[in-house]
Amino acid sequence: MRKIVRVAALVSVCAALCSAAPFRRGDANQDGKFDIADSITILGYLFGGGTSTCLDALDVNDDGKVDVADPIKLLGHLFAGDLFIPPPFPDCGNDPSEDSLTCAVYNGPNCVTLAVGGIEPASGPAAGGTAVVITGQGFEGGNFTATLCGNPLTNIVVVSDTRVEAVTPAGAAGTVCNLMISTSQGSAALPGAFTYELPPLKVLGIAPSNGPSEGGTLVTITGEGFQGGNLRATLCSVALTGVHIINDTTLEGVTPAGTPGAVCALRITTLAGSATLSNAFTYDQLPPPDCYTDAELKQLMEDQLGIPFCLPSPAYDGDVSSFHVVACPPDRAGTCDDGSLGCNAVIESATPVIDYANGKAQADLTGSSKLPIDVNSTQCTMDITLAGRVSMDVIFADTQWPGIRRVADVRNLAIQVLDLKVKASGGLICSLLAAASDSIKGMLQDELDARAPEFEAEIKAALVGQYICP
Repeated sequence: MRKIVRVAALVSVCAALCSAAPFRRGDANQDGKFDIADSITILGYLFGGGTSTCLDALDVNDDGKVDVADPIKLLGHLFAGDLFIPPPFPDCGNDPSEDSLTCAVYNGPNCVTLAVGGIEPASGPAAGGTAVVITGQGFEGGNFTATLCGNPLTNIVVVSDTRVEAVTPAGAAGTVCNLMISTSQGSAALPGAFTYELPPLKVLGIAPSNGPSEGGTLVTITGEGFQGGNLRATLCSVALTGVHIINDTTLEGVTPAGTPGAVCALRITTLAGSATLSNAFTYDQLPPPDCYTDAELKQLMEDQLGIPFCLPSPAYDGDVSSFHVVACPPDRAGTCDDGSLGCNAVIESATPVIDYANGKAQADLTGSSKLPIDVNSTQCTMDITLAGRVSMDVIFADTQWPGIRRVADVRNLAIQVLDLKVKASGGLICSLLAAASDSIKGMLQDELDARAPEFEAEIKAALVGQYICP
């Protein structure tokens, strides 16, 4: 029993791996005819020690074994009116039955194994119509058909057993197709045999060809090859949004935001490559904005600098020479213009000078303050006049309008007290305070330094974003 199982396993392996040539059932001697000589060949195999390279041809009744019933079946067909012999008969073909018999070699005439070797050319347009030559063998097996991606080729001419001429059907652009060949003897395939080419990409026009710089213009783009896959469209290298491919020659999209007055190239990219339309779209130019002349800008700076500011209470509390001095003491301070407790000081004039080329600005200032001061126990009033200078960096940026620039930033504002004069009243001891002008000047410089960021913020709020006319 074990030996039978082993033999059956070997037969099964051979059935799976041994080559299976097309054959004619009953043509035991492989001469392409059916006669008494075939029955004699089968009997010789069974009882005379004969051999065969195609046992399937000896299995006349297709029962999966070769025995005496096979020559009797063939003799019945020849002489007793038993006309039916299972296929493949009388033409060549492959065994439609699954059994342990095989046909390694069949030498009968006009019974070549069907095979497809190649197709030339191996690519063509998706519209079809490409004349191709198919090479291989076994093409004269009858009822020849050929398909690409399941679609039949047309105008088929079987030139010889190894050459066929035909015309490709239409297909999908970019598709790689298997070539399937069929005859009465079976089928054969060539994977990845033919590629339907992506159409050449072209960009021909865009409408409308201009729109606002904020974007949002719905445009229609015309050209060729838009269905090549993974399409992307850009204006000035910025992608359009909402791109919709209507067909292979038309698409729609929405323009991105752009620079006013910019003239942009339109670039389309697909799997087939890229195409560009130069000077395709223009972003509308904006009207020039209102802008300050040099005189108006200086007046604006003067207005911002010429404002009162508050000295806190006390503005100074310390010894000057042999006297204890309290400037702007809390019991004599008033309410400043900003509502805080302190003593007002006023910048009375500012004369700005602007260096546009180097981004510098400065203004000479004059100011004053009527400041209450306690000297020991004596109450004095001090009239202070000062001369100072404010300087700052002004950053200018070019704009799309020729000659018009914009104030982009104000930085590094500083105020310097250049000169200070003191006149005090209230008695003899008060008049001595004039000798303390240097100390008072230092006190005011410290206060102005502390207030510089506040001044810079006010100047920046007034100037940044303003346009300067030529």
